[in-house]
Amino acid sequence: MRAVGCVVAACLCAGWCGIAEGESIWNLQAVNADGKGIHESLDWPDQYDPDHDELSECMVVIEGILLNSSEEYLDPARTSPASQVYVQDDSGAGVAVYAGKWYQPDIWDAEYERLSKDPGTGHVFQAGDLVRVTGLTLFYKGKTNINERHEGDPECNVTIELIAAGAGMPSAQLLPSVSVCNSFDQTRTTGGERYQGQWCRFGNVEMVGGTWAAGQIIQVSDNGMDTFDVLLSEMGDFSQPAPTGRFSVTGLFDQEDDGVLPYADGYRLWVKSGAYFGEPVAEPTAGALFAIGVLMGLGRRRR
Repeated sequence: MRAVGCVVAACLCAGWCGIAEGESIWNLQAVNADGKGIHESLDWPDQYDPDHDELSECMVVIEGILLNSSEEYLDPARTSPASQVYVQDDSGAGVAVYAGKWYQPDIWDAEYERLSKDPGTGHVFQAGDLVRVTGLTLFYKGKTNINERHEGDPECNVTIELIAAGAGMPSAQLLPSVSVCNSFDQTRTTGGERYQGQWCRFGNVEMVGGTWAAGQIIQVSDNGMDTFDVLLSEMGDFSQPAPTGRFSVTGLFDQEDDGVLPYADGYRLWVKSGAYFGEPVAEPTAGALFAIGVLMGLGRRRR
C-alpha cells in the first residue's frame, strides 16, 4: 500500500489553522494526558456554520483497509440505525467512520445506501477493501472519529470511495497482555491507546465471565486476575458453545469510555462472530520478543 495521507487544505474556519499534507491515522488518534484527542482537525468550531463556504477544506482524507462492513457489527433495522466502519492505514493505526439516522431521519435510507457502496462502480464495500475516506472529525468517548459532526447538511457528508476491491485484511496485531491493554499511555508506546481502531487478537486467554450471545459482553483473562471486555457483535453467529480452556480471539480494538476525564478506560475487543475464536497462539520466545521490540521502536520512529 502506498503511503497514506490525512490531507487537509488550509481551512478558513474561525479559530482553525490548516493541517499540512502527509498526516496518518496514527497522528489523527493522538491524545493528551486526559486521553482527549488533540489533532488539529478537531479544532474547527463545534457548530456548523451554513454560511461558511470553505467547509470542504476542513475535511481529512485518509486511505486504508476497511476492517468491516457496517452490517457485520450493527443491525441496520435497529431503532436508531447507524453506519460504522473502521479503516486501518499503513501507519498501523485505525479510525472509526460514522454516520447515523438520528440527525438525518428523512434521508437516512439513501444515506445508508450511499455509504455502503462505491459511488463510481456500485461495488458493495467489504472488509479487506482498500478505500479513501473524506470527512470531518469529532472526538467521542476516547477516540477521534471521522463523521459528519452530526449534521444533516450534505456539505458535511462523509464519503467513502473504492481504491481496490479485496486488497486483503491486515495481519492481526498480537496483543501483549490484558493488563497492558487495560492501561493508558499518552505516548502510545504501550497501553490501550496504542491499539486504538486496529485489527488485533489475544493469543492465549480464557473466558471468565459474561454472557455468550450476540450483542453481549464476555470477560477474558490471561492470568486469572486481570480481565478484558470482549463485545460479541449483535449481528454475529454465536450459536456454537462458549469456548472453554485457553483460546485466541481476533477482533477490532475499540474504546467507548462513558466516564468523565480522563478518557483512560472503556477499551474492548469487538468480535464479528464465533468463527474468530480459535486455538491459542504460542507466546513469543525471549529472542522473538527482543526482535519485536526493535521493530516496534523502528515503527515509532517512522511515525
